[in-house]
Amino acid sequence: MRFKWTASDWEVSMMEEFPTGGKIDQGRKKGQVNVALRFALSSIGVLGLGAVALTGCGSSGSSNASAVASSSPTTLKDQLFVDADTVSTAKATTCWLMNRFHPGDKVLFRAKVFDGATGNVLTNKDLKSVVVGLPNGQNLPATYGNHKTDNFWAIAWTVPADYQTGTINYTVTATSNQGATGQWVPFKIASSSLTILAPGAS
Repeated sequence: MRFKWTASDWEVSMMEEFPTGGKIDQGRKKGQVNVALRFALSSIGVLGLGAVALTGCGSSGSSNASAVASSSPTTLKDQLFVDADTVSTAKATTCWLMNRFHPGDKVLFRAKVFDGATGNVLTNKDLKSVVVGLPNGQNLPATYGNHKTDNFWAIAWTVPADYQTGTINYTVTATSNQGATGQWVPFKIASSSLTILAPGAS
């Protein structure tokens, strides 16, 4: 037995799913087999093609499947999503995005944390900690609060006078009260990374 999925089948499927005036155009269904069966068979065919494509990406289909299974989280309930940036606070009345600073400048790290399963913004009632980690091992605990037009996590850091110049590959790690974690890391692109410049350099 052979089945063929056509555009007209899709039209009938849509008519059955969303009938106009509560009636289905029976004339459009003439000579067609059960749409639900065809849709199921079509879906199986697509999944089969996907499996073939995955197998063809490596030397062993089974090893690829194992790699995907082992690297994918079982659920999102224990995952947090962290979004972060750095701004300058040179002007007391406003902040603006900045990634290049000199010794003595104040860097403001900002972050928002979201529940990986629901997408809800998490506050200090939901999270145990949000910490900025510097390459030298220093950890800066952020606090949650209102910043005029928005609420987020923030911590200010004054660049020490003797701090090494160059890029800073910092991280922002969030931990929930239930132990779920999430970490933000910057893009590994020097021009957009947090950078400490020598005095007088631009």
